[in-house]
Amino acid sequence: MLEFDLIQKYFSQPIKNNPQSIKLNIGDDCAVLDLQQFKNGENLAISVDTFSENTHFLSTDNAFDIAWKALAVNLSDLAACAAEPCWFSLAIALPENLAKNSQWLQNFSDGLFACADKFNIVLIGGDTTKSEKLSITINVLGKTKNDYFLTRKAAQIKDDIWISGQVGLANLGLKLKLKNNDANNIETLLSPLWQKLCLKKLHQPTPRLDLAKLLAEQKIATSCIDISDGLWSDLSHIAEQSKVLAELNLHLLPIQPLPLVVEKNILKALDKNQQNLLRRSMLQSLLGGGDDYELCFTAKADEITRLKIAEIAAKLDLPLHRIGEIKALPENTNANNAKFVRLVDAENNEIDAKKELDLQFFTHF
Repeated sequence: MLEFDLIQKYFSQPIKNNPQSIKLNIGDDCAVLDLQQFKNGENLAISVDTFSENTHFLSTDNAFDIAWKALAVNLSDLAACAAEPCWFSLAIALPENLAKNSQWLQNFSDGLFACADKFNIVLIGGDTTKSEKLSITINVLGKTKNDYFLTRKAAQIKDDIWISGQVGLANLGLKLKLKNNDANNIETLLSPLWQKLCLKKLHQPTPRLDLAKLLAEQKIATSCIDISDGLWSDLSHIAEQSKVLAELNLHLLPIQPLPLVVEKNILKALDKNQQNLLRRSMLQSLLGGGDDYELCFTAKADEITRLKIAEIAAKLDLPLHRIGEIKALPENTNANNAKFVRLVDAENNEIDAKKELDLQFFTHF
């Protein structure tokens, strides 16, 4: 199939959302956008991510899931800044076997537009090319209202630290997926329902756009980031850029109780060592695992703010967990010796996460 035929068949759809803002889109050399809708101090928000085979997904993954996630992770970047999605472009590098596979292309197209329609964003252009491996680059554009956008740089000492949703499930899903035939894979003790939930979180994450909008409009969050590389790593970005220390409390971390995630008849058969290994795996995934695309944010530590956050959680039917506190960096801290995140127990004793939990962190290189 020729390039322009492929684009026309799988990536061209009638513009449903605000079509008057798009003067030119797919089929021309550039997209031309009418920015008159950006008024009264609104700002343009832009983000781009590349989604690569064997780094962000496996070649055996479902094409619908690959497309959904490729767009969703970019929308999560908009959520981290409390930006409203408007448009996106797609550059896809296709191996020849996929370019000739009409069913794969249709599934990919279905996943892409299912995500786009759900989160109200419009494809305006892009590029297709041949490649040895599948690679997807998506550029998203959105808007923020006046100064109601969120940043990593403004966490304040004594702020609470919060996370949305059930952080760690996506990483548990990855463990299940990569080691499903391994008899020593402790995650296979999770109930079938929870295994399905973990895999769903891995393959089809939900960008928390509604949450971010409320946190910004009500001026609740002082800083925010989406959890892509893992809670510990991403929270360290907030702490480093805000020049503070983020202290996580072990007793506040939302580790799911084992009876909720393990079949009751299996739970009775588990010995203490197996139960401890499963809890440890869940804690490792919560702190070090990525791919959740939940939000981590900071907010003032007063009862009024906490009540507002509880009201937002109820309104969105989304768990919001307070997990720690922002503190001042120790004296004589510099960029070379700084440790921006630490974990403490209920007695405020520091826990060496790398040593005691064998915590692993994702790195891009």
